Amino acid sequence: METSREHVDCGRVVVTLKRNDLGGVDRVRIQDDGYGMFAEDCEEYFRPIGSPWVPRSAGPA
Repeated sequence: METSREHVDCGRVVVTLKRNDLGGVDRVRIQDDGYGMFAEDCEEYFRPIGSPWVPRSAGPA
């Protein structure tokens, strides 16, 4: 997925960061007034952004 101004179909973009108690970023929300994308494409486009470098645990047993 290319992310350059040439490929953006919107006029307004708002980026909001939700921080945790330690000042780290827990959530990034990106809103725009463009036409959007297909839901099926979201996982492919955002996988590299959300991929942890440390494997996540399965949680409490």
